[in-house]
Amino acid sequence: MSDDTRKFCGRCKRLKPFDQFHRNRANVDGLATWCTSCRSEGRRITEKCCEYCELVKPINEFDSSVKKFCKQCAETPTERRRRYHLKSYYDMTQEDFDNLWSAQGGKCPCGVPLSLNGFIDNQGVHIDHDHACCPGVVSCGECVRGLLCGPCNRTIGHAQESPRRLIKLATYLGVSQMEIMLGLY
Repeated sequence: MSDDTRKFCGRCKRLKPFDQFHRNRANVDGLATWCTSCRSEGRRITEKCCEYCELVKPINEFDSSVKKFCKQCAETPTERRRRYHLKSYYDMTQEDFDNLWSAQGGKCPCGVPLSLNGFIDNQGVHIDHDHACCPGVVSCGECVRGLLCGPCNRTIGHAQESPRRLIKLATYLGVSQMEIMLGLY
């Protein structure tokens, strides 16, 4: 039998005759990727292991759109982005973030209530870390100082994280224009 009448099955990796494959017009060769025996074997799977909770569960407990996770563990795209962002940028879990949130009472140190709505697009809560430890946007996780609102995060950034500069600015804000003009400041 020549190779132009046979095809490799994508699952069992065996070279099989064309008649052992279902038709599939979406593929270039017009045939399914798996042979008929592998397809029927694949359909008999009744249980699967969830990649998140690592429990073996019946196949009907898995979300059809998120095949890796059971319905209980399936996350929305926003939740997945949040989890990825916390881990890759700050080496934090959602639990670490929730503990920090609770410790601060859901408020910025300036007293403004924080919003989780803009977590991904930088309009809500910001995770502050010491740039002397980890310059740039990625943190080791050990130097996370707390949660800030956007204006406070930008202020600290513009002040180059200098407490001295921020104290001088706070003093300046408490001084009237008249005191500045009279040279009392």
